[in-house]
Amino acid sequence: AIMLGLPLPYLPIHLLLINLVTDSLPAMALAMERPEPNVMARPPRNPKTHILQGEYVFIVLAAAVAALAAFQVFTWGLRTGDVAFARTVNFVTSVLFELSLVFTCRSRRSLFAIGPFSNRYLLGANSIAFVVLLLVLSTPIAPYLHLVPLTASQWILPVLWSIGALVFFEGLKLVPWRKSLVSGRA
Repeated sequence: AIMLGLPLPYLPIHLLLINLVTDSLPAMALAMERPEPNVMARPPRNPKTHILQGEYVFIVLAAAVAALAAFQVFTWGLRTGDVAFARTVNFVTSVLFELSLVFTCRSRRSLFAIGPFSNRYLLGANSIAFVVLLLVLSTPIAPYLHLVPLTASQWILPVLWSIGALVFFEGLKLVPWRKSLVSGRA
């Protein structure tokens, strides 16, 4: 954004809020995920390999899609001439994107194979995170956080990006020759 002469898409408080809302409870809820059915049949991981071995492509791809979503929504918001609005839709997109992406991170298997609603802790954590997002946007603290309330129609683009990302990453799991992109394994 800076290289293009655009305002900052996030203020520091926005980055802190995104991390607070999307990284705390959902991360703890992932620890409550049921183990994979064949986990004990797998050979042990080589202790000399990095713990993220085989996940780099997914991480880079997820970051690229998240950046594309944020940039597209931010520039769309800037068309209104209101930087606070552009930052708000960017913030909402980032939060919703991460809250939907956590469902893909549950397993290397398809979300539908493991059951989209099988981890009630994750559902609860995401629900709480969403309520916090709504409270941040709709209470008197919003102006102090440089955020503005959104109308129902202004939620459409952030919701579409988050659902689209979920469908995209889950779709990659279903295509046999692309499974290595998501799981890091050929």
